[in-house]
Amino acid sequence: FWRKEDPYLTNNYSREMSQHITRERNFIRNKIIKLKMKKQKQRKNLKECTFMSPNVFSYRHHFLTNKTNLRQIKETRLIHEREKERRRSENPKSLLSLSLPPLIQKKKKKKK
Repeated sequence: FWRKEDPYLTNNYSREMSQHITRERNFIRNKIIKLKMKKQKQRKNLKECTFMSPNVFSYRHHFLTNKTNLRQIKETRLIHEREKERRRSENPKSLLSLSLPPLIQKKKKKKK
C-alpha cells in the first residue's frame, strides 16, 4: 500500500485514520446520550402529569404511554382525588389536606 521508504506518509495516514475513528465513536456516543436524555424527559413529563387535577390532565400522556399505563394513571388520579375530598371534609382549613396520600407515594417509590 505505502512504500516502506517513507515512514512519514504511513504515520500520517494512521494518524488520520485514528482521528477519523475517534470522530465516529464520539458521534455515536453523542447520539446515544441524546436518545437517553429524550427518554428521561418523557419519563419526567409523565411523572409530572400523573397527579394533576382532571381538567389539566391532558392528551400529552396519550402520546407518552400505552393504553394500560393510561388506565393506571387515571385510576391513581381518581384515588388521589377521593383522598383529597375526604381529607378536605375532615379538616377544611388545613393545607396538609392537599398533600399526596401515603399509599400512592409508596406505589411511586416501587416504580423507580
